[in-house]
Amino acid sequence: MSFANVIRTARTASLSVVLRPAAAHCVRLSHNQAPTSSAPSDVAPKISTSSSTTEKREEIRTDWDVRIISYEEFLPKTQDSSTERSIIIDVREPAEVAEGIIPSAIHIPLATVDDALKLQPAEFLERYGVAKPQSDDEIVFYCRSGRRSTLASDVAKGQGYTNILNYKGSWFDWTEKQNTNS
Repeated sequence: MSFANVIRTARTASLSVVLRPAAAHCVRLSHNQAPTSSAPSDVAPKISTSSSTTEKREEIRTDWDVRIISYEEFLPKTQDSSTERSIIIDVREPAEVAEGIIPSAIHIPLATVDDALKLQPAEFLERYGVAKPQSDDEIVFYCRSGRRSTLASDVAKGQGYTNILNYKGSWFDWTEKQNTNS
C-alpha cells in the first residue's frame, strides 16, 4: 500500500467518525409534555405511569354527567329534528364516513370538533350547512364504536355546552340495528 493510499484511508476513516451523527436521545413524551430544549439532556422527562394515565381517563369519564342514549332513543332524532333544537355530529374520519352516515347528521372529525364549536355562527352555517348549536341546544355525538364520541362530548362540555348526548353504540350499533330491521 502506498503512502498516498494510507493517508487517503486514514482521512476517510477520520471523516466517517466526524460526520457520523451521534445517536439521538429518543424520549417519548406524554400528551401534556413538551421538550424544553432541542439539546439532549442527561435527565429524561418524567413520563406518566400507566396508573396515572388510567386515573386521568377515569377523570374524563366521571368529570361530568353525560347522558348515553340507546338506539331506540336515538332513532327518532334522525327522522325529525323540527320538534326540538338538536344536532347530530359524526366525529369519524372522512374515510370512515365514506361507508355511510346516519341521516340528518353532520360530519365534524374529532380532531376539528374543538375548533368547529368555536366558529362564529355564520361561518359554522357556511361550513356545515346547519346553524351552530347554542350552549343549551341538544348535541348528539357518535363515531364508530363510542370512544371518540365520548371525547367529543368532553370537548363540547369544556366549551360550555350543557345538553350533550352520546350515542355510544355509534356506527356499529346503527348498522347492525338497521340491517336487522330491514
